[in-house]
Amino acid sequence: DVWTIPTQPFSEAHFAVFPVEIPRRAIAAGCKPGGTVLDPFSGSGTTGMVALRHDRSYIGLELNPEYVELSRNRIRDDAPLLNTGIEDAA
Repeated sequence: DVWTIPTQPFSEAHFAVFPVEIPRRAIAAGCKPGGTVLDPFSGSGTTGMVALRHDRSYIGLELNPEYVELSRNRIRDDAPLLNTGIEDAA
């Protein structure tokens, strides 16, 4: 199958931000509600944001400290009442 998904800009611009529909489809297909999504290349946090929106836990890994901060802020700001457990395990 081919997915036709329009792009979505993100003003804080990690260079490879992808539309939320990409991780949404993958998460819905591969992780039951209440499960945990692991993203080894967290970048701007799109996958984490989508996972938390859809009743999944999220573990994101990122080497670049600037992207870690960007991801943490983006996820927290997306649903501040739901995302109280954002932690830095480093």
